[in-house]
Amino acid sequence: MFAKTSVMSKVRHGLFDLLFEGEKPSAGYRFVNRAINIIIFASIAILALEQFEWIKKDYEHQFDSFNNVSVFIFTAEYVARLFCGGLEAQFKNRRFATLAYLVTPLAILDLVVILPFFIGFLVAIDLRILRLIRLLRVFKLAHTIVPEWKQFQTINEGRTLRQKVFSALNADAYSGHLHSTIDAALVGLICVSVVAVILESVVDIEVTFAAIFHYFDIFSVAIFSIEYALRFYSSAENEVGEGPITNRLHFATSASGIIDILAILPFYISFMIAVDLRFLRVMRLLRILKLTRYSTAMSTVVEVVEEEMPSLSAAFFVLVLITIFSASLLYLVEHGAQPDKFTSIPQAMYWAVITLTSIGYGDIYPITPLGQFLTMLMACVGLGMIALPTGILATGFTEKLRRRKEEFEKMVEQKAATGFISTAEQEELDRKARALGLSTIREKQIEQDELSTMGVIRTAETVNGLSLSFRSHDALEEIVTKIDFLSPHDKSVVMALLAVNMTNQSAAGEREDA
Repeated sequence: MFAKTSVMSKVRHGLFDLLFEGEKPSAGYRFVNRAINIIIFASIAILALEQFEWIKKDYEHQFDSFNNVSVFIFTAEYVARLFCGGLEAQFKNRRFATLAYLVTPLAILDLVVILPFFIGFLVAIDLRILRLIRLLRVFKLAHTIVPEWKQFQTINEGRTLRQKVFSALNADAYSGHLHSTIDAALVGLICVSVVAVILESVVDIEVTFAAIFHYFDIFSVAIFSIEYALRFYSSAENEVGEGPITNRLHFATSASGIIDILAILPFYISFMIAVDLRFLRVMRLLRILKLTRYSTAMSTVVEVVEEEMPSLSAAFFVLVLITIFSASLLYLVEHGAQPDKFTSIPQAMYWAVITLTSIGYGDIYPITPLGQFLTMLMACVGLGMIALPTGILATGFTEKLRRRKEEFEKMVEQKAATGFISTAEQEELDRKARALGLSTIREKQIEQDELSTMGVIRTAETVNGLSLSFRSHDALEEIVTKIDFLSPHDKSVVMALLAVNMTNQSAAGEREDA
């Protein structure tokens, strides 16, 4: 009986580690949480696709099968959460812990998501109501958001509202996991918004879902407007300026700040002046530029362009001069033979651009021997001139990545200088690697190489989260090897003796100071 209870207890604690975020979330929890979230988003996407009759007609069986499987997964998750939910810290000392978890908002939400499916076998339910209830699955994301919000509140205890807003929208030591979730939500909204603008250009789709597109646009603009207002408000916490006003002006005039304004401006312009709807749709597509804020690769390209702007400007200036010179020369040579093609120098500039870029549409070309000879020369020159900006960007990009790698190596060296890297320091290194655009594999490789050079050993596991890596110490390792053979009781005695010894040394040091 005792063995059976022990097994059930292990199973319960194992499920708890998979479904609930503890002080240190396990890899299994992250995997299960990510899988559940993917199913939720897939369910919402399928619900949207079902609104198109021509799609639903062809894939109705697949959609129903996915819905049945997802309900089965959500049901298994709900049962498993009931089985181990009582282990949460807030219920541990309660007599009916499982019952206490059963009436929590998250547990009730999980039940509401799956209950209509089973009721449908007993009572006929309007399909429209069932579809509406399926939308509630999105609220299951609260299982991810609520723990992250609690963690964020704990980390930011005692800080001002402005500091909290800044940390939620910008990655720093106080951001926690909430910042990543907010970024993911905004990226998702941007992508859906851009797709909506594209679909709206299809007449049949626009006529059918005009109201949905309209209200979604209002919703997305409201979210983007709130985001901009919060970023402007919290940008006073930046360290780039001398004060709040300077920092806010710096944000408003920065590339990301201007892109944020352009993403919402067309909506407000339409209330002031009559604007062609096609123009507004194209302007709304500028929202895709907001992705540069969340893409390290895109932000890196922007930084490289800014750094290499003098060289790029010189290359483009020379390219403009060659274009004007080539166009003028061909106009003089070809105007007499083709007055309808080379009507002017601006018209000849069109020919020069498509020739120098080696595109060559073939709609306009020289027919005189001299014109053809000059075209061959210009095409050769064009190859080199077009390759020049590309080479500048490639070199700048490579140099940028090299500097980032050296910056991360220097940070690893600083953290390991004490002889060990603690869990908190490792988390700081992870954040820095993400900010620098380093992949997890690249980050670990750099860390391993740097630690090996410094003689620091990376351990497979941490002891109470105290240390991830340490510098080898033969004498201490010998003691640990000997202690490892002791019984648990003897180990506790050794630990107690160490504690007493440290207390005596501390007391002796205080007497000497006195």
